[in-house]
Amino acid sequence: MLNLDGYIKTFQSPTYATFKQWNKLGERIKKDQKGESPSPIIKYDVVEKLDDEGKIKKSGWLKQYWVFNESQLAGFKGVERSEPREEFEGYAEFDQFIERTGITIITGQSPGAFFNQWSNTVYMPPAGNFIDTQGDSAKVNYYNVEAHEVTHATGHPTRLNRNMLGKYGSKEYAEEEMIAEFGSVLLLHKFGIALVPTENSVYLCRSLVETIEGRPYPV
Repeated sequence: MLNLDGYIKTFQSPTYATFKQWNKLGERIKKDQKGESPSPIIKYDVVEKLDDEGKIKKSGWLKQYWVFNESQLAGFKGVERSEPREEFEGYAEFDQFIERTGITIITGQSPGAFFNQWSNTVYMPPAGNFIDTQGDSAKVNYYNVEAHEVTHATGHPTRLNRNMLGKYGSKEYAEEEMIAEFGSVLLLHKFGIALVPTENSVYLCRSLVETIEGRPYPV
């Protein structure tokens, strides 16, 4: 929800915190932002209590907080992004994140990218296979695909154990693809690779919604 909020309000940063949290960091909100543009977030948790019979009873609770984007700070001077190294060698922060997940990525000569759940491995084509598209560079397109496949890998039985056996064109298949593409959009936003969803992401998600809903997506 905050990614969508930042996109609509054209914020330059993906970082949010409450008024009190920013104050603790010595930051101040711009005067014209205090009552105008906070964004809501919801905290959810489960409380366990013993009932009269000694059985554990679980109950959920929700609490709403209001947060401000880093772009709304009086001292905000822009976000420093780690510059990419030579072509397709990567964004350091994102590459380190992927390495820490322990997900194996193998680059081969296959023209396609995919996650093989039986070998628990992501396969990527050479970076040079990617091209610039309308609004997006070849580098952004490469990382969009890599983040998509890495998100698929989170569904492996050793991780979140999602149902990944849906046949191509089925609702189950579309739902898994939607998870992977949302994961890609969030990761690219988090690491400053693309703060706005790529044209490919928008087109793909629209097609997946049509499959899931079983009807054309309204223009």
